[in-house]
Amino acid sequence: MSVLQTAISYLQAGLCVLPAIAAERRPAVLSWKQYQERLPREKEVRIWAERHSDLCIVAGKVSGNLEMIDFDLGAELYDRWAELVESEGSGLLQRLVIERSQSGGKHVVYRGQGTVPGNQKLAQRILRRPPRWFGKEDRIARSWSA
Repeated sequence: MSVLQTAISYLQAGLCVLPAIAAERRPAVLSWKQYQERLPREKEVRIWAERHSDLCIVAGKVSGNLEMIDFDLGAELYDRWAELVESEGSGLLQRLVIERSQSGGKHVVYRGQGTVPGNQKLAQRILRRPPRWFGKEDRIARSWSA
């Protein structure tokens, strides 16, 4: 499937698809704030597809309450999470879109029934800072999106 065909199919599915600069992990538009409120027009998508080979999707209300769970750090917590989901016996895991992220993690993508609340930190990791930072060894919590 071509970039144009993929982009149009996303748009037809009600997803806010934008051109992307994959190396910078961002949309390839000057300002994408307007696309948090509206879907692009098909004409815009066609123009972008001629100029760009990468795509991204804006999650949230604009894409029909699309949400994504981002498992970073090589998706080290994904298997544990997947086991918990499967233990519910609902078959939910097989119905989710799961993809490998650019950084080697995983994205779990789905549409929710209610309003998407926006970015939230779902997990924390305790890291040790080198002693020279504070003159003694301190423990700190570092957040990341799970």
